[in-house]
Amino acid sequence: MPLIQLKPLKESFYIMVFDKLAKLDSIVLCEGKTEVETVKHVVEKTGLKVNLDVGLADCEGITVVPRIVQAIAALAKIARKIRSIGVLVDSEKQTYYERVNSIINSLRAKNINVEKPTPLEGSRQVFKTNLRINKKTIALIIAVSGIEKHPFKKHTIENHALELMILESKIKPENLSILKEAKDLVNREKILEIISSSSRENVEKTFNHIVKMLKEL
Repeated sequence: MPLIQLKPLKESFYIMVFDKLAKLDSIVLCEGKTEVETVKHVVEKTGLKVNLDVGLADCEGITVVPRIVQAIAALAKIARKIRSIGVLVDSEKQTYYERVNSIINSLRAKNINVEKPTPLEGSRQVFKTNLRINKKTIALIIAVSGIEKHPFKKHTIENHALELMILESKIKPENLSILKEAKDLVNREKILEIISSSSRENVEKTFNHIVKMLKEL
């Protein structure tokens, strides 16, 4: 899979990205830099092959839903070649479906015709819908990070790194109870280190929502 990393949102979409759109089949909008780097490492570790040119964009975390909705709306209206858009966000304090609906409802508030999202087969964390705008249909695949069984109030992509550490016997499940949130133990560098040092099978299992999203583009 050719991955083309884009600059932060204000440069990507208002200076750079429109020059690159002619070359891109899909774009994955990531909540932040951690998600961008995680996607790249998961693709490298699993050897995932998708015959598309995919752009990776960092939406910079702050007010992530408005930024992502703004980007989706812009791409849907002007990107002629783009046939699918992926979104990778944390569930935070919401359920997976609530997080997806917050994005869908914001798109509808911008008068974009969006079908009801449905979960992909075999996944509770990846949802697919279609955008219909200017007589064009674009697939929208939303992957929501977080592991609800973990004893945290907030569920984020860092949860998946902890789960990977459990599968790799690097920590015990009961150790999670002493943490307030996953970020207390793993930062961006630690996530990438864990992915690199773990087995391909465990990485694909733990970050399956990313793998499924990318395969669906």
